[in-house]
Amino acid sequence: MKIPNEVRIGILGIVAITIFILGYNYLKGKGMWASKRTVTAIYKEVGGLKPANRITLNGFDVGSVSNMYVTDGDIAKGITVEMAIDKNINIPVNSKASIISDGLLGTKAVRLDIGNSKEFLDGSGTIAGDVQVGLMDKVGNEIDPMIAEIKGTLASLDTAVNGIKNILNPATQRNLKHSISSLDKTMTQFNDLANTLGKQKGNINNAMNSLNGISSNLSGASQSLSGFTNNLNKNNGTINRTLSNLETTSQNFSKIKLEQTVTKLNTTLGSLQATLGKVNSGKGSMALLMNDDKLYKNLKNTSETMNNLLYDLSARPYRYVNLNLFGGKKKASPPIKAPNADK
Repeated sequence: MKIPNEVRIGILGIVAITIFILGYNYLKGKGMWASKRTVTAIYKEVGGLKPANRITLNGFDVGSVSNMYVTDGDIAKGITVEMAIDKNINIPVNSKASIISDGLLGTKAVRLDIGNSKEFLDGSGTIAGDVQVGLMDKVGNEIDPMIAEIKGTLASLDTAVNGIKNILNPATQRNLKHSISSLDKTMTQFNDLANTLGKQKGNINNAMNSLNGISSNLSGASQSLSGFTNNLNKNNGTINRTLSNLETTSQNFSKIKLEQTVTKLNTTLGSLQATLGKVNSGKGSMALLMNDDKLYKNLKNTSETMNNLLYDLSARPYRYVNLNLFGGKKKASPPIKAPNADK
């Protein structure tokens, strides 16, 4: 007997609908031939739990969520979750069904926490429900205050930046750039001066040593003049007897032109003091003074000549002050060279 095509199509549709219903119930944990029992739990909130989410016991799948609804139509009474769990598992009445996070993507699952009661659920029943905060929820709860603080910090930073923009107007920015440029040029000039002073360190040391020698000789000459004055006081009678030779002595002084020599010495010392003042203040032609070897050599020769002259004046004052009491003449002799003249 030939089956019409319409009948075949009808039978195929019925089979497809049956397979769809069985598959849908299987995904919800309601297998037609599965040995399941329904256990319920009531929660204040389910945190994204959905039907078909798995039920675990010690990490092992023992069922799935079959249905969810508001208890007695009153949300204040909570949300009832029906769970299809394997009948072969004994569930103590004080067990607890905890909603947990299943993976990093936020998928929810129900974990059975078996109690220690000796009384077990007889078929279907209700156990306590609990919601545990997952890792992602904890991170989210901690991130929210941090985000609020970051927003406040960014707002404060934005206000500070706007304040800086108002302070650093174009005119101020130009002045600041000009000041930095001037400071850079000044530092470059100081660096060049420091390099020049470093190169002329030896010449400066020599000049300072010569000045120290001159100062020592001037001190010795001052002491000699003090002793000479004391001798004049002690020999006051002798001086009275030699007043007749004062004219001759004055002529001798005029010949050696001691006043002009002292005047030149004072002028030289004044110029040297002004030069040292410029060196200390960093002004004037310091670079020319340090780099002019000819001027340095002339100054050194003049210093040595003055050193010899002052030492000879201290050692032999009678060569320059001719107190001729008996009319005799002293033989001319060359000046005595100072002990440190060659150093």
